Amino acid sequence: MRTATTSVRSRNDGEDFHLLWTARRALRMLDKRSGLVAVSIEGASGFDDAIADHPAELIVDTAEYYGSEDFALADRVEYVQLKHSTVRTEEFWTAATLASTVAKFAALFLQHCETHGQDIVVDRLHCVFVSNRPIDSRLLDALDRRLRGEDGDEDSPLFSWEAKSGLDAFQFLSFLRVLQLKGGEPNHVAQDNDLRGDLARISLNPLDENFRDSLVEFVRARTLTKWAHDPVIRQAALLNCLGVPSPEHMFPAPSTFVDVRGALPRRQEAAIADTITSAHAPVLIHAAGGVGKSVLCWPTIGIDAAGFGNGRLRWIRWRRLPETEPTAAFALKVWCKSPTNWPSKDCVIPCCQRVPRHMITCVPSCSAWDKPRLRSGKAIPMVWF
Repeated sequence: MRTATTSVRSRNDGEDFHLLWTARRALRMLDKRSGLVAVSIEGASGFDDAIADHPAELIVDTAEYYGSEDFALADRVEYVQLKHSTVRTEEFWTAATLASTVAKFAALFLQHCETHGQDIVVDRLHCVFVSNRPIDSRLLDALDRRLRGEDGDEDSPLFSWEAKSGLDAFQFLSFLRVLQLKGGEPNHVAQDNDLRGDLARISLNPLDENFRDSLVEFVRARTLTKWAHDPVIRQAALLNCLGVPSPEHMFPAPSTFVDVRGALPRRQEAAIADTITSAHAPVLIHAAGGVGKSVLCWPTIGIDAAGFGNGRLRWIRWRRLPETEPTAAFALKVWCKSPTNWPSKDCVIPCCQRVPRHMITCVPSCSAWDKPRLRSGKAIPMVWF
């Protein structure tokens, strides 16, 4: 390694770690279950006015807001400082090396307590230190003992923290409850690989390198003076960066099956069910319009996919997956709900997948199929009725 430039490259690695880690966290806004509504970079959100322009705000590399950007309305707020090392990857963070970080976190904690009250702050605030370097186990043990009320003497590695925090004993104990030390995080190279994996799970074209580059550049832009007035990533801007019109377009099309009551059973159903359950490859169900494919599948098969969409897939703007067949034939490998074939009580169908065009040798028209085969040459079982 060329030692003359090592420090510069290590600093660049740290910046890369910051961007990639934040990009991965921002993607959680696409999952409604996370509750994440905003990610601020290099400081807090402008709506988080209790610490606006506070000197200790410099400690916040990333701020995550759950429920609301307004601290008074939020479910949870996380202030995160990120530290990356390329050279000292095995060197432990100790109470002494973390003293400055902890003091600044304590100052933000105290400021919020004065504004919102200590009970609310303890319930909502999290001060998180994240690094690819490990945390000294003795420090973690001391934290655990103090939180259990077992360690408060002058020999504790936390004694200097408490002395410099500006907090009384009760406030300091409450502060420790919101403090999290996370060591051993994957380094910047692993973060990049993990980001690509995260994007592959939501992208229609996981091999598109522009998808990853656009997201990282989008995050990097929020660190510049251009965005100093509002360095926050919100869901709408994130979706726009990814080229997605709305959150709903990140998920499969909604069910369009009509609950048909009183459908008459047909004698072919048992034979069709046997064909599906005994097949060792995806099964394509195809028939002319109005024959009754949906009525057959809905009461008979536990999970089903249909390309007709009750007529809506005829509208180009409604289609979600342009690389799949736009006809009523989709791949199914399912268990049949017929009482005579049901394998076990409350059994859930193990697989349901669409067959993309590149997997089929001959792409059928919307009116007929000509013995479609997988690229491997193996014929796809067909059910005609």
